[in-house]
Amino acid sequence: MIRNRCSELTFAEAKKLLLQCTADEQLIKHCAAVSTKATQIASAIKKNGHTVNLEFVRVAALLHDIGRIKSHMNHGLVGGEIIRFLGYPRIAQAVERHGGKGFWAAGLENMTLEEKIIFYADKRVDGDKTVSIRERYDGLIQRRTAAGRAAEVPLIKKEFELSQRLESELNGLMRK
Repeated sequence: MIRNRCSELTFAEAKKLLLQCTADEQLIKHCAAVSTKATQIASAIKKNGHTVNLEFVRVAALLHDIGRIKSHMNHGLVGGEIIRFLGYPRIAQAVERHGGKGFWAAGLENMTLEEKIIFYADKRVDGDKTVSIRERYDGLIQRRTAAGRAAEVPLIKKEFELSQRLESELNGLMRK
């Protein structure tokens, strides 16, 4: 049964959920690193007087790849289904929009500031290391090409261009 919760999931509850769902240490490290990066970005933006829900960013970023427990392809949508089933529709939407079909369906212009931060933080973390978005997308292109999935490269390049635009927007919010 799907529930709509009045209160949000806490970070401790989200961490417990992630650990219950997967033993993949690399996935857990990646999710933790994205949560840390997203929280850093959100904190800098909030410090400059902008309204941003830090705890929401921290929790949703931690769970952004939970759908990988079932599917690598469309993992954002799968993760959103999991989180929505648990009764957290706002977090589910952020998970869905962190990349792939959910991102393309929403588009940057329809994303909340928190969703943009999570999307961007994920693009800045490769594995559990912070990298430039250029490095991240170059790596994606190399991996997809090596795996015989070169047909995906034009879409990856388009997402890279949007990520650059988003980087500029977020950097502007972080500067005084």
